[in-house]
Amino acid sequence: NDMDDSNVYKHVFWESNYAGVFQFVQKNTQDFMAKMKPTSVYDIAIATSIFRPGPLAAGVDKMLLENRLNPESVKYKTPLLKEVYANTSGLLVFQEQLQMTYHKLAGVPLEQTDGVRKAFTKKDMSNKEKAAKDRDNLRSDFADKCLAVNGIDPAISNEIFDNMEKLVAYSFNFSHALSYGMISYMCAYLLTYYPDEWITTYIDYCTTEKGKVAGKE
Repeated sequence: NDMDDSNVYKHVFWESNYAGVFQFVQKNTQDFMAKMKPTSVYDIAIATSIFRPGPLAAGVDKMLLENRLNPESVKYKTPLLKEVYANTSGLLVFQEQLQMTYHKLAGVPLEQTDGVRKAFTKKDMSNKEKAAKDRDNLRSDFADKCLAVNGIDPAISNEIFDNMEKLVAYSFNFSHALSYGMISYMCAYLLTYYPDEWITTYIDYCTTEKGKVAGKE
């Protein structure tokens, strides 16, 4: 199965026909998917990445839905950013997008960008002053490289840095999200084409001790 069967997406995610579909046992996530109307495993990965406390508190879910409905309204501070964020409706959703931003705008080789990702996501509560200084150094280095490599005005690159700093705290690992999304799709596929077998197995699960502890319906 190549995971692009429109019947699966419409039957389960668009029309909210759920029974034990991995990652979508809660009604709020089901309601979100009905609005989002996913058409790919990539979309599932986006949804599960932003439907967590941090992104929800920042209103990323609302921004995503708005941007998907009105793609022409999404503004990029430089055309280079469109290459990085177009598939996520102009939003930084995955940590790998931070790395790609550094690669495209600042010319940092991809193999060197993981250190940047770690610097952004590191939460060193024991030495806040050092963490703040490291971040300032990171900011000025980013601005210098963007100017040297692509002629991007420091005022623009600083705004881009601010946005990355704000959203990367809530960003998710793409490879993790995609692999989980594939499992969700497999569940949805079985529910769509083998409903009797799937629901029988799900009911059986709900009657076991593990199912009772999970307490999901």
